[in-house]
Amino acid sequence: MRYTYEILKDSEEAGYGIAVFAHCGDVTETVRTVRDCTRDKSKLEQLVSACNRLQPSNAHLDDIIEDFLG
Repeated sequence: MRYTYEILKDSEEAGYGIAVFAHCGDVTETVRTVRDCTRDKSKLEQLVSACNRLQPSNAHLDDIIEDFLG
């Protein structure tokens, strides 16, 4: 199983968030969303790129977001 991370944008008023998808064979499932965690899209793009490259545990996502964006 592998994970992919993508940027979420629900509306013009909301900030950006992260969606985590699990992929196993032909099946893709959303396993986590963190909404409105920042308004800085470029910073979040860096975080999403790093998560896709390093494949961190989904269990640590809140800590990763806090450390990276904090």
